[in-house]
Amino acid sequence: MPASASESTSPPGDGDGNLVLCMVCAAPFQSMQDCLAHELLKHASKPQKQLRQRLNAITKIFNSAQSQSERHELREALEKCGHLRTVLNFFAIDLEKMKTCFGHVRNCIEKEMKGKVRVFPFGSLV
Repeated sequence: MPASASESTSPPGDGDGNLVLCMVCAAPFQSMQDCLAHELLKHASKPQKQLRQRLNAITKIFNSAQSQSERHELREALEKCGHLRTVLNFFAIDLEKMKTCFGHVRNCIEKEMKGKVRVFPFGSLV
């Protein structure tokens, strides 16, 4: 009786004397199915496990006390810069506002000091 097409094209290692070797660790198996099951069970989780370990290490660094304090300091500095930027934007937008404010401050200082002080541009006092 002739062999069917599936029997004549069976993958290597499925016969009696042929062994299939694992592509990762070269362990011998009787069938390709056993070899694939072994690879999935033993070797498929290693990249995921290594990735998880790396992510956990990075998370530890980000959650450390030093990192938290550095982030807090940075956040405070950025808030201060934001306030300064708001003030600068307020005056930089309109030159007339800045002239008016300078005139108001100059008048207040001169009034308080009653002629003893004269204020010049850039905050010079004489």
